[in-house]
Amino acid sequence: MKNKPVTQTYRSYVQLIILLGVVALLLWTVVKVFQQSDDQAVLVDNQGYVLEDVLTSVERHMNIPDDIPLMALIDNADSLKQDQKFYADAQNGDILLIFASQAVIYRPKTDVIVNVGPVIFDQK
Repeated sequence: MKNKPVTQTYRSYVQLIILLGVVALLLWTVVKVFQQSDDQAVLVDNQGYVLEDVLTSVERHMNIPDDIPLMALIDNADSLKQDQKFYADAQNGDILLIFASQAVIYRPKTDVIVNVGPVIFDQK
């Protein structure tokens, strides 16, 4: 007895269900991260930077968006400089804050905003 070939429609439904499951899992993860209590420190690498403290420092220099940014420590500035002009003045040890609408490079060693620019998502 031969098995019937799987139809294209069935494959499309299975792919759609898998895609929806992955999206739901990602959304659930993001919601859980943002539901962490405010007294928990969010650290960057082993440098010990706390998001709330970095935002307070940056707010002394500029108005920042209300959303909670992603925060990353720049540890490969030379490589980043080759890829994007936004990082031209970045140094290792700078902090990158990525908000929904803009990105900020902050240098905690000298308490200076290095660069601010719009967030652009490549649609390729």
